[in-house]
Amino acid sequence: MQLDLWTSSSNEPYGALSISYVDRHGIFRRRRLAVRVFEGTHRAVDIAPWVKAITAQFFSDQQPQAVYVAATVDAGSNVVKALRDLGIPVLICDGHSLNTVVSWGLGVNGTIGNGAARDDMPTEGTCRNRLMREFIQRVSRSVTYFTSSPLR
Repeated sequence: MQLDLWTSSSNEPYGALSISYVDRHGIFRRRRLAVRVFEGTHRAVDIAPWVKAITAQFFSDQQPQAVYVAATVDAGSNVVKALRDLGIPVLICDGHSLNTVVSWGLGVNGTIGNGAARDDMPTEGTCRNRLMREFIQRVSRSVTYFTSSPLR
């Protein structure tokens, strides 16, 4: 199982749950079970029932720990706790871990301090390398522009 939770740019919480398996012919398959607005907060106490409800939709009368061999997730403690509470072994995604290491190494994690969007965010910023972060954001916008162009 793969599980990911995120908040959209319009501050809506979403969740996605997919499964991977090898069919009876030995072919690797992946199926999305859900990509939807996540009701509640991204806390373990809300994640666990969400996973149980989706599991029940596709695997009636089965508990999640009886369906999923393991779950691949980012290192978010909320997701890890929810899945462990359900009895599902957790594997941390290497791609997420590598992204975190590189981002911290470049000093581009954190806020850049353009004024606090929320009361709990520092206004001075926590990003150690503001210039690199701004550069990466510019490159990202350029790539997005060119890859979404109808002329490519």
